Amino acid sequence: MAKPYFPGNVPGIKTALAIDSKQAAKIIKRANRRIVITGSKLEEVEEAIKLADGALVVAPHTLPQFREKGAAVVAMNKVNITNLLRDASQWKGLDGKGSYDLAVYMGSPYYFESQMLSCLKHFSSCKTMSISRFYQPNATYSFDNMNEDKWREALGDLVKFMEE
Repeated sequence: MAKPYFPGNVPGIKTALAIDSKQAAKIIKRANRRIVITGSKLEEVEEAIKLADGALVVAPHTLPQFREKGAAVVAMNKVNITNLLRDASQWKGLDGKGSYDLAVYMGSPYYFESQMLSCLKHFSSCKTMSISRFYQPNATYSFDNMNEDKWREALGDLVKFMEE
């Protein structure tokens, strides 16, 4: 069983399933509509673009990095997008084609991402995945705790498996 990066972050009996890159790719591919939500700490712009399937929400101050790469993105803070995902019956997505069934979070401070995932865990039907460096028990699926090198390798493998 994976352990939260912050030992005090024990959200009850329902915790994330710890997954590896290959499992994450299968789950992402299986999703009907996915959205990738990036945070203020994101450095892996290329990987985020490759994982997104048209729905990519970025932290406002990272917008220029994505525009340089020619990516079509929406700049919005994580609280707003999380609240929209929470109300899946009313919100029809960024493109108006329906709600999302998988939200992939990456590049946020641990404590902040934990709260966003907790909100969706308790108040939304949307499944969540954290592909950040540390295990997020409030997600539906999460990478386990990893050192920086292993995490970069896992993220690269995830992108590779998505292209297969």
